[in-house]
Amino acid sequence: MKLFTETDLLNNTKLSYKKTIINSVIVFLLLLAAFCVYRVGSMFSPLIISESVVVEIPEGYSISQAATLLEQNTIIRSAAAVKIMNRVQPLSVKSGLYEFTEGSHSLQEVRMRLHNADYGDIYISLTIPEGSSRNEIVQIINRSELDIDTDEFLSLTQGREGYLFPDTYSVLPGTTAAELVEQFDETFALRTKDIRQQGVTPQRSFEDIIIMASLIEKEAGSDPVEMATIAGILWKRIDIGMPLQVDAPFLFTAGKTSAQLTTADLRTDGPYNTYTNRGLTPTPIGNPGIQAINAATNPLDSVYFFYLHDTNGGIHYGVTHRDHVNNKNTYLR
Repeated sequence: MKLFTETDLLNNTKLSYKKTIINSVIVFLLLLAAFCVYRVGSMFSPLIISESVVVEIPEGYSISQAATLLEQNTIIRSAAAVKIMNRVQPLSVKSGLYEFTEGSHSLQEVRMRLHNADYGDIYISLTIPEGSSRNEIVQIINRSELDIDTDEFLSLTQGREGYLFPDTYSVLPGTTAAELVEQFDETFALRTKDIRQQGVTPQRSFEDIIIMASLIEKEAGSDPVEMATIAGILWKRIDIGMPLQVDAPFLFTAGKTSAQLTTADLRTDGPYNTYTNRGLTPTPIGNPGIQAINAATNPLDSVYFFYLHDTNGGIHYGVTHRDHVNNKNTYLR
């Protein structure tokens, strides 16, 4: 029979105490690990939004600043999680107003929206077709959901026909006439930058190019070759001192199409009558798109001096006036 001395009992007590400490540490570490897993998982999990939230990301914000703003507006759980993800997959941020609808939005979805400028449905789409005049733009605005003072718009754009670039614009509700005009100005400057720098010649000013492009927009179809060919014909007429003899300005000044024009209309002198005056019209007759502007800048040289469109929109060219008359007799009667 083994007898336990006082020393043995003391050693057993120490051993038991060590085991308890070790077990406690293990339990603590397991709990800490579980908490960390839970915490990390929570950071990266979507946050459910009970109602739509609109957040503005200011110009020049970094992903870190944008993430902090989204956390403050309870769009995401943790800005730190976004920062961690951006270290793995760096993404930039586009400024603007973003709408986050009710429901959940994953961090990756939020990051990609900020990167792609996916603003949501808060913006109103405003589509301006190529060749639209200021008055036609006003009609488009009136048909939209925008509440813009169109009288102010017309006042601000007085004398700027041709420079209101036709495009599809994303416009915020509450946008003013001045802010909309600023969008037009910025887009026009951006889209015509190269032409301003490279397309202008001593013979063709930038203003001349825009006027010619506005005529081409109305005189030609959408085919780039047709546009460039007509541009070549019209510039050639100007160069030799021949009247342009195009009908499009009558639509701008009198609202008359080619089919509605009379001989008296063609003979009535006026600054926009290209039958009684040589050269370009005093101003553009609409707002041309980039394709027409490119055609006016890069006309296609040809042997033709005349052209007409038949009732189906097909184009027919002529070298001489007799060719033109024959085309009229063949395709318009």
